[in-house]
Amino acid sequence: MRKALVPLAAVFLMAAALSLAGCFGMPAQKAVAARVGSDVIYESDVTDYIEGFRSNNPSYETDSGWAQFLNANGMTAESMREYVLKEVFVPKLLIRQQCEQRNIVLTDNELDQVISREQAFYEQRYGQNSWDSVLSSYGYTEQTWRQNEADRLLEEQLEAAVISDATPSEFEVQLEANEHASDYNGKHSFFRSYPSEQEASEAQSKLGSLGAELSLEQFKSVVGDAQNAGWSSLKDDQDNMSKEYVQALNGLAAGQVSAPVQQDGAYLLIFCDRVLDIPEKGGSVDFEALPDEIQAQLTSDAEKAKRTSLFNDWMKSLMSESDVEYEPMPEGLPYDVNVTISD
Repeated sequence: MRKALVPLAAVFLMAAALSLAGCFGMPAQKAVAARVGSDVIYESDVTDYIEGFRSNNPSYETDSGWAQFLNANGMTAESMREYVLKEVFVPKLLIRQQCEQRNIVLTDNELDQVISREQAFYEQRYGQNSWDSVLSSYGYTEQTWRQNEADRLLEEQLEAAVISDATPSEFEVQLEANEHASDYNGKHSFFRSYPSEQEASEAQSKLGSLGAELSLEQFKSVVGDAQNAGWSSLKDDQDNMSKEYVQALNGLAAGQVSAPVQQDGAYLLIFCDRVLDIPEKGGSVDFEALPDEIQAQLTSDAEKAKRTSLFNDWMKSLMSESDVEYEPMPEGLPYDVNVTISD
């Protein structure tokens, strides 16, 4: 895979789902781009896929703009077609075939539940009836997103079936920390909720009398029970923080308390008890000195990275062993432009 084209894979996957849906059980009169065992990938699907990518990028819709894009990535129309087949269509078809052979099934109910949770999350964040606009902003329709998630969930189940153990070594976890600990720079906080702004302000005044920099024990001695909000840099914790909460927390140093922050009809006092500020990638990180939650996240990240690497190796082996036949590129395809016209 060309390094310059790595971002393309994520964008291309948006369109693959619908195109692949035509690979099974269709009449064979259409031109075939590739054969994977007894299943086929149709030329029209590949063309629609590439043209869909172009239509989502206005600068690529003209022949000159498309030629410039191909040139910038060291490609021709033919190598683009080959890239799409080998990086998108063939792997996804092989995954479907493997799931069928292993009786790995995703039910409509399971898929509905996943999509319902996703929709609820985004509509809570961006407002009711925002789901369609959220999908559109990422280049999806409800149908293409549904197929994308079905493919993702099937791949996850296949990965779990073929990669039984991806426990990282201490060395692998340390490498992950050295490379990505700074990605989790952020602030840890607690908060206390009050029914009125007056009560929150009175507690803030009492806390202010204790000094400019407080300990967690001092904060709790005034407010009583305080809820642990976690780290602003960890996704699960972020999802429970409102925009107003994050803005207030960003303005705090360790040991400081916010002014009352209105959220969901209540008023919060936010206390920042820890700040993580690891220098960006390059040096060795003292893993044991990191907060427990960050250690756990980095260990999980190292396991995911190892599992993905092992699965990618398994997929490469599967592709090399599979009966895949590629047909020559036909003439007259709409994305087959003269790359010299961009000069």
